Amino acid sequence: MPFHTTAVQVMLASPGDTSKQRAEILTAVARWNGRHAQLRGFVITPWLYELHATPLYGQRAQTIVNEQGVDKSDVVIVIFGDKLGTPTGVDLSGTVEEMRRAHELGKRVHVYFSSADVPQDKITDAVALSEFKAKFEEAQLGYYETYTDPRDLSLKVIEALETDLTVFGEAPAPKTPAGVVLRVTFEARTPPEQQPALIPSTYSTETSRSLHQMAARRAAEPVRQLLISNTGEVDAEKVQVKLVPPPGVSVSVRHTDDDGWTSPRDLTVDSVFALELVRRRTRPTNVDVMTRWVEADKMQEKTFTTHVY
Repeated sequence: MPFHTTAVQVMLASPGDTSKQRAEILTAVARWNGRHAQLRGFVITPWLYELHATPLYGQRAQTIVNEQGVDKSDVVIVIFGDKLGTPTGVDLSGTVEEMRRAHELGKRVHVYFSSADVPQDKITDAVALSEFKAKFEEAQLGYYETYTDPRDLSLKVIEALETDLTVFGEAPAPKTPAGVVLRVTFEARTPPEQQPALIPSTYSTETSRSLHQMAARRAAEPVRQLLISNTGEVDAEKVQVKLVPPPGVSVSVRHTDDDGWTSPRDLTVDSVFALELVRRRTRPTNVDVMTRWVEADKMQEKTFTTHVY
């Protein structure tokens, strides 16, 4: 069944030696979405440059990634493995540039450094990363976490995202379909102006004069009707209406069966139909309007009270 959620875009920013870490985070996010999205009202949508960036000529490559990824994300996850990355001409590496830009834009930024042993063939790259990490600490740029392996990292990232969702606030409760929502209103509509009837100057009998005057009064009477509408999100099938006036009140609907119910008719979403009322010199009063219809193959009933005059 469809449900509504608020999407939170999360960018993964990292050098090229972190493919395993990125894959593990994607798996963890997919698992979280499957278990919690409907209940929490949030869905986490990862953004990875290798999957989501659109090729574009005429700009610096990192600028394109910044505009498409960093600027449009709510959270940026910064991951370092054994190296700092490639300088961009603006900053020490693309990952560092993305981290700084995200912070300047007020994004929530989480930084993770690997605590695993550095392989012999990557020691040279690791020196630059170690120096950056030392400056990060010295300048007190923020709090970072370390991870031992991709699995450990994914668990810590999910914990951070849980905190982010709390900060963002609970999303609106998932919307449930409104189903059929019937409404009943009374309307007294003045008939269109008609050409005045010619009144004879003389009548053959007094009865003829009375009949003519009665017809004139009836022509001036407003048309009284009930308006039945469906403001829900599901069509109502076989809608029937029955009036139950209080004792001593003579008001009814035209064309009903022996039990007082109108003929069944379908009422689609945002549609309305009118039922003309028959009223015999009745004082203004409240009447009960019983309705019944078929919804999802089940009979539904509801009684309204409306004022007629």
